[in-house]
Amino acid sequence: MAKKVKILFVDDEPNICHIFKVISEKCFLISVDTYTSPLEVLKKPNLYEYDLYIIDVLMAEMNGIELSKRLCKEHKIPILLTTGHGEIPVPRELEECVTCCLLKPYSFSSIVDKIQEVIGDIKERGET
Repeated sequence: MAKKVKILFVDDEPNICHIFKVISEKCFLISVDTYTSPLEVLKKPNLYEYDLYIIDVLMAEMNGIELSKRLCKEHKIPILLTTGHGEIPVPRELEECVTCCLLKPYSFSSIVDKIQEVIGDIKERGET
């Protein structure tokens, strides 16, 4: 049986979180925990249990670069950054964690392609 991929998805837009979670879990063997607050993420125990973090860059409470720095310092888990505001300059201290950046609006297939590049094969629901 294929291993279910676990993703932590952080975006301050609740609709984006909801859509990503519903489509991911309905179509693929992906388990998604979504957060609209970077500060809530930092309170979460067991952040090491994820296969990938997907983090929006521009958020009100704390930007995604700062959240990524904090997560990368503690957990060497791959990070995919997203933004709707042009190119993302990745600070040197994040180079070992940030695997790619994706510009919004992105299609679901493009984000799945990026996830597969980072994690490997993701099984569709119903595949054996």
